[in-house]
Amino acid sequence: MKALGRILFAAALCVAAPAFAQAQPEQGGEEIWDLSAAGAPRHWHTGLTCWSEAGNVPFTRRIAYNAAGSDVSCSYGDSGALVTLYVSLPTSEQPFDSLVAQSRQQVTERYSGARVVSDTQRTIQTSAGALEVDELTFAINGEDVRQNTHMRGSTGVWQANVGGWVLKLRLSNYTPGSAGDLPPLAEALLGRAYAEMQTARDCANAGLTQAPNLNLSGEEGIQVQVSAAAMMPAIAAAIPSTPLEARRAGFVCLGNTLIDTHTGTALVGVMPLPGDAPSGDAIILGLGEIRPRTGPATMVALVDMSMNPFGMPDARADRGHFMFAVAGRSSSFYGVLNGGALRETLAFSASHVNRGAAALVTATPPD
Repeated sequence: MKALGRILFAAALCVAAPAFAQAQPEQGGEEIWDLSAAGAPRHWHTGLTCWSEAGNVPFTRRIAYNAAGSDVSCSYGDSGALVTLYVSLPTSEQPFDSLVAQSRQQVTERYSGARVVSDTQRTIQTSAGALEVDELTFAINGEDVRQNTHMRGSTGVWQANVGGWVLKLRLSNYTPGSAGDLPPLAEALLGRAYAEMQTARDCANAGLTQAPNLNLSGEEGIQVQVSAAAMMPAIAAAIPSTPLEARRAGFVCLGNTLIDTHTGTALVGVMPLPGDAPSGDAIILGLGEIRPRTGPATMVALVDMSMNPFGMPDARADRGHFMFAVAGRSSSFYGVLNGGALRETLAFSASHVNRGAAALVTATPPD
């Protein structure tokens, strides 16, 4: 039973962040967007909303670039202009500075006959505070090599760090001499987006809690299994059964995410907003969602609870981070975590279950 306290996470703790397998862009459903307000899709993980228009340019579409919801955009366009707002979560493979440099390079290489008008870092004062922005704008009279067309007008890219997310704005105006009009419009749009991204700011430090290091004896391991089995009905009832239910319950702080390239399964780690975690003897610290291409999600929960909720004599008196999973009517207990931050382990916990790890205890209520 000594292995019980060591379940899982040597591999997880050695991996700083996963790589994404890019899926075909699509709108994304209610697991990514709050669709409760008609005509105003709101990104659960940041708060960014797709407006009906941006600078008098009408809304055209929303896009989710992966199944995790960690890279999305809202686009607006007409015959005179294009506007796109993006939010994406950096990884260890593509940190913030790398994403900024990549976007600048893409814009620079796209247009021939482009003259730099502004290349600077500046501070925008918004209703929610100061926002530090990287700005690059061009006046253009030349070829758009991506669209293979001639362009006269102006374009620019603005990027900022909002709670660890990259907020990016792309503006293009097809009117000659319009370069000077872009920065004031960008300031207004970025200020509005920044004010909406309250969730991103609130979640900036979520998931940094470390699981306690526990060394269990064989007898203690058996006691833990007994406690977990006894608590399983209550834990299973408290775990949201779908990603949408989880979002509505406040589990919106996005941690690490993985995409299983063989099955297309998304393994998503989410934590509750600070202060939203339920109080009591057992606290759900976060969820790892196993979200297949089709069918219901399996929810893996990391629960902070007493090692001895029933007061067994001579049992451990401290608390541990217990790992449970709920799929359909069945619930399972996988063990107690030793060390590791929630942000690093939630998606890896889901990956562990998704790959067929054996549960220590499984229960299915009778019909």
